[in-house]
Amino acid sequence: MIDEDNVESEQMDTMLDQPEAEQDVSEQPVEREEQKVPLAALQKMRKRAQEAELKAQWLQEQHQKVAQAPVEEDHSQYESATRADLVRSQEEAVRIVEEKLWIRNNPEKYEKINEYLPTFLKQRPNLASAINDATNRYEEAFTLMEALTPKQQAQLKAPQVRKEAPNAPGGVPKSAALNAAVDVMTMSDTEFAAWRQSKKRR
Repeated sequence: MIDEDNVESEQMDTMLDQPEAEQDVSEQPVEREEQKVPLAALQKMRKRAQEAELKAQWLQEQHQKVAQAPVEEDHSQYESATRADLVRSQEEAVRIVEEKLWIRNNPEKYEKINEYLPTFLKQRPNLASAINDATNRYEEAFTLMEALTPKQQAQLKAPQVRKEAPNAPGGVPKSAALNAAVDVMTMSDTEFAAWRQSKKRR
């Protein structure tokens, strides 16, 4: 694709570069009519042509650099795997297949595990590694959860509610105690004496 501005600017450059003596006398009136273009427009056209030429040179240089640069191949796919790597990848594949089959065959057990497993692991954190190391983590978790006594299973299902004794120190908000202390500090002597008398009466 040829840029029309570039073609016109090249024609104008060649016309401006030719001395008037070389131009044909019969063509002078026609050319002079064509040459009546503002100088600013000619300068813009020349600048565009120079920019296009520089861009073309830069692109050609970049193309040459890319063509000359050696292509480094990724040989990591050809690195040899150890037997341990192969065994580990096979075990992982077997685990995924077994877990998917177990989930498909036991959807209600899977829902139960999803619901109660976090609570179970909070109560028994020592069993987390046993579940993670099993070939079928879901089946192992379900087996361990079912091995609990009925009382332990009830604790697992019921959320723990802490009962507080009435008037226990833990039931009093700390900010209330702090506000009472601040009130005492801001009292005048007469207010403090009245407050003290009211506490003695109780």
